[in-house]
Amino acid sequence: MRRIAFAALMLIWGSAAPLVVLAQSPFPERSGYVIDAANILPAEAEARLGNMLEERARRTNRRAIVVSVDSLGDKSIDLYAFELSQHWKIDEWPGEAGAILLVADSERQVRIKFGPPVRGSMCGRARWCSG
Repeated sequence: MRRIAFAALMLIWGSAAPLVVLAQSPFPERSGYVIDAANILPAEAEARLGNMLEERARRTNRRAIVVSVDSLGDKSIDLYAFELSQHWKIDEWPGEAGAILLVADSERQVRIKFGPPVRGSMCGRARWCSG
C-alpha cells in the first residue's frame, strides 16, 4: 500500500514539476552604475554616464546608480524606489553614501532614493525634513 501511495505521489509530483515556475524579481539586476532596462539612453551616453559615476565613486567614496524601468507595474514610484533600494541593499553599500536615481518611462516619473548617510546629512541641512 505504501508503494502505491509513493508511486502515486511521484507521478503527481512528476507531472506537476513542469508547472513550477521560478519567481522572477520585478527589479532589474544591479550590473553597474547605469542600468537602462527601459532602453531610453543611447549606448554611447549610457557608457559615458557609467564612466562618470564610476570615477565619482572612486574619488568621493559615494555611489550613485541610475536605473530606468519600462513600468512600475501597479506600484507608486515611491514604493518601487523603496523596494528597489531594499532589494539592492542600498543601506549596506560600501563607502560613505549611496543613491539611486529611478526613471519610470511609461509613467514619466523620476525619483531619487538615498541611503542613510545622505538622508542624515540632507535632513541636517533642510528645514522641511522631519526626523
